[in-house]
Amino acid sequence: MTPDTPIFIVLNAGSGKCDAKTIEGTLRGVLEQAGRRCDLARIDHPRQLPQLARRAVKLAQQQQGTIVVASGDGPLNAVAQAVLPADADEGVL
Repeated sequence: MTPDTPIFIVLNAGSGKCDAKTIEGTLRGVLEQAGRRCDLARIDHPRQLPQLARRAVKLAQQQQGTIVVASGDGPLNAVAQAVLPADADEGVL
């Protein structure tokens, strides 16, 4: 991963006890301050997960980006299932 590699974040808004808006704002702020391009897909309902995971993987492939999962084990598994056949880079928060 290079400094100009775009980051595609899949954020589960229902995961944990923290406020998803605060987490989203913090992630965007830190990445913006670091000069990083990011696309954040926020999951508000579990039914959105497979579609958003596939979208993030597709965009990451098209733009030579990295996928980051900010969530619990359910979304992590869904994104991993989308990432593995795509041979894409993945990170976990």
